[in-house]
Amino acid sequence: MIAALLFASAMIVPTRCQTALVPVPYDPQGARTLLACDDSFPDNVLWSLDRADQLSGDLDGKFHRRIDGTGSVIYVIDSGVLAAHDELMTAEGSRVIGGVDLLANEPGGEMPCDGDWSVAPCTNFQGGVMIEGHGTAVASAAAGNRVGVAPGAKLVSIRALGFLNFTPKRFNDALDAVIEHAWDPATPPFRTAIVTMSFGLNQVDPNLEAKIRVMTGGVDRNGNPDPNGKRFFFTFFGGNAGEGHCDDAGNLLVFPSNRGTAIKGAVTVGGLARDNRPWSGACQGSGIEVLAPAADVLVASITGHDHYHPPYLGSGTSYAAPYVAGIAARMLQQDPALSPVEIEERLEGLPGRVAVFVVPEGSGRRRAAR
Repeated sequence: MIAALLFASAMIVPTRCQTALVPVPYDPQGARTLLACDDSFPDNVLWSLDRADQLSGDLDGKFHRRIDGTGSVIYVIDSGVLAAHDELMTAEGSRVIGGVDLLANEPGGEMPCDGDWSVAPCTNFQGGVMIEGHGTAVASAAAGNRVGVAPGAKLVSIRALGFLNFTPKRFNDALDAVIEHAWDPATPPFRTAIVTMSFGLNQVDPNLEAKIRVMTGGVDRNGNPDPNGKRFFFTFFGGNAGEGHCDDAGNLLVFPSNRGTAIKGAVTVGGLARDNRPWSGACQGSGIEVLAPAADVLVASITGHDHYHPPYLGSGTSYAAPYVAGIAARMLQQDPALSPVEIEERLEGLPGRVAVFVVPEGSGRRRAAR
């Protein structure tokens, strides 16, 4: 873990790295560990981070962390986040500052270990690596020490995804949990926070859409509209082809992803490949608003405190949405007064609508790339 902390503290870090496969008793695919990163290694393992700080599509093997999302809060609505993973630990403790488990008391929502599953998810079979570990992978893409876009951001885990069907009620409860945590006196103060979701419902829910709209504009502690209250910027995954997320024409079928274009202050994120082109495995419909790395992305796994997903789990727009959440966190570090609508405008104004954040050289005030 010490190496991970040193890595995170550097302003400019190499993205060419060496990994190794390690066995996992219940997953024949195993897991990866991240051994070292140095300019001499041939594989640009962390290409997604390399992509994060350049307006051009060229990759230079480096990632600038001068602005790292410090002061921002990202809510991860997913399957729980392993707070003790090296990617999320600091010398002072975990950057996961809270967790809410909406599945703990539901039959079928149990995990094969004791503890708070919103911040200590676990599994003992291969399918669980993908499902129960999904939230940890997502969180690391947003704010991991070594693999995340914004390693200074705080995270809050809302466990709403598992082997149970995701329902409108649980979606509503998750949004309520975000609002309640945001107004908790123990939560770091903010004007705008970020909510990232990499799954959804199979049909549009007007009531939930209305609630998201209210949250982007600002809410009081009871969830009522308040322009002076807490505001939330949302990132939704753009869906993967062949997984029921879009039709044959690439049009999104998953809510709220398929309503992102209609909601100001929320964006639907499509997938980008290493060659700087849209990833072929992602939905390509008109509902995609911005693009972010989705193919062959190194993300954390719950199989060990220093484990990362094996290659078969390393691709998906599930990782593109939190990537953009990390970009938004860096924008908010520069300007905490940004509204969700302003964040969306900056993202959609980038060349090719590819989510990047360029840190200008020098010691003056930093600004997000426009």
